[in-house]
Amino acid sequence: MMGVNDRQRARRAFGYQIAGAILLWLQAGPALGSGLRERDLQPIAEIVTREVRLGNIPGAVVLIGHEGKVLYRRAFGYRALEPQRIPMTEDTIFDLASLTKVIATTTAVMQLVEQRRLRLEDSVARYWPEFGSRGKDQIRVRDLLSHSSGLRAGLDLKSPWSGYGDVLKRIAAEKPVFPPGKSFLYSDINFILLGALVERVSALPLELYCARHIFTKLGMKDTGFIPLAGQRDRIAPTVYRNGKMLWGEVHDPTAYRMGGVSGHAGVFSTADDLASFAQALVDGGRAGGTRILSQASVEQMTAPHSGRDTASWWGLGWELDAPFASNRDELPPVGSYGHGGYTGTSIWIDPISKTYVIILSHRVHPRGGGDAKPLRAHIREFISGLLDPLSIDHVLDRLYLREFQIEKTLGLIGARWVLQAIKDGWDARTIAQRWEASLKEFRKLRAKYLLYPSPAVD
Repeated sequence: MMGVNDRQRARRAFGYQIAGAILLWLQAGPALGSGLRERDLQPIAEIVTREVRLGNIPGAVVLIGHEGKVLYRRAFGYRALEPQRIPMTEDTIFDLASLTKVIATTTAVMQLVEQRRLRLEDSVARYWPEFGSRGKDQIRVRDLLSHSSGLRAGLDLKSPWSGYGDVLKRIAAEKPVFPPGKSFLYSDINFILLGALVERVSALPLELYCARHIFTKLGMKDTGFIPLAGQRDRIAPTVYRNGKMLWGEVHDPTAYRMGGVSGHAGVFSTADDLASFAQALVDGGRAGGTRILSQASVEQMTAPHSGRDTASWWGLGWELDAPFASNRDELPPVGSYGHGGYTGTSIWIDPISKTYVIILSHRVHPRGGGDAKPLRAHIREFISGLLDPLSIDHVLDRLYLREFQIEKTLGLIGARWVLQAIKDGWDARTIAQRWEASLKEFRKLRAKYLLYPSPAVD
């Protein structure tokens, strides 16, 4: 029987062979063990400036952190184009849109789970009995977080309704489009519900709970629902609605009808504040002497929870290397997680290299157009190229961390296959060739399915 030391030696031997195979595939990259350096990031300015020049975004703030330090922070373009032009500044406050789902709601839910006031396996109806009608009695808290509840993408906005009470009545009357846990459908309703659960369990309004237990603890002084009047001069406006420019009022139409506070949208923030949040997750839920989540909760949030038969890969609230999502970018390091927002915001975290990328734009300004996806893709592709995992431990960590995700991609080669190939005597060059072929097939499939994306991840 193989002992612990024997297994460790075997694992390291496999690691050297795997690393050799992957190094052949990578062909070129930074020196072994190299990290990000500030001077490596200068080409980002050209990337963002081009997107502003093309009219895809009015402006943006980009912030990149690595190994506990902010290496890059810069503002580009304009905070406002209408009614007058105002230059972008690094302290601009943005409407985060669906980043609310992870920055506020998911974090709040996981805190309550840690306190045993909520349970992921409990039915939602346990906390809100009226919800259990029309086939919704089996929907669990976990299903809401992983977008596998079967509830529709969003509420009907054609009929007149407004206010928190109306929203809950409409959700109670919803009927699932598929049984919980059977498939994936990105849904704002899921997170409207989760926000309501936070309020019911904590006995606090969602905005107050998040301010007390998340934002204030992390020193996120410019973050919250419904910005203060004194912050207006730093807010990036979005679009005209009812004849006036939304300037500090939430862009999302459902959250707007709800008064600006919802579990799916409504939070405003800055790049620096989001950097504090991202660094806390990189550090296992802790910021200095303050802990907002346990290490176990961070790992649980960012492990796969969507079913093996689903096209998108999600943790609890967070997106995980999801190939068919409409905001999928080019090859972020395996093991990373993040989320996007409809207005043009995104956050991406790579726990292995201890790197995070925050891109804040307001592509919808001034009249609802724009496109932030190219900006996200180009920056993430650029950063990913600097973070190729070349150390033995990093290669092993990434292979094991996401082998489930790699294997589920329609039969493509995964980490388990590589290990078996080594055991069977395959040489490193053959493994590298097969790995490269699988990646080419992956890209073809991704390109094919991106022509018919699942509901837009905002």
